[in-house]
Amino acid sequence: PGNSQQFSAFQTSAPNGCAFALSNLQTVTWTVSDTVNASISNTHDVTFGVATCINAAASSITVTATTPPSNPVKVTATGSLTCN
Repeated sequence: PGNSQQFSAFQTSAPNGCAFALSNLQTVTWTVSDTVNASISNTHDVTFGVATCINAAASSITVTATTPPSNPVKVTATGSLTCN
């Protein structure tokens, strides 16, 4: 409890197959599967994407980043957070 972990959502692109770009998406919405034992920030500052354990959890907590529907397609990606 009280431990934090930074999560980032990245977009990759390779236009024409020649160049590679990697950018941290600031437009995602972060959620956690267990709001009793963890929280995650959607505030656009240094805390954006920081998950914090509130209590110990019996199993891993799923952290999800979802792009807004205004993108060409809505994309969701997940990661795991362990709160001991």
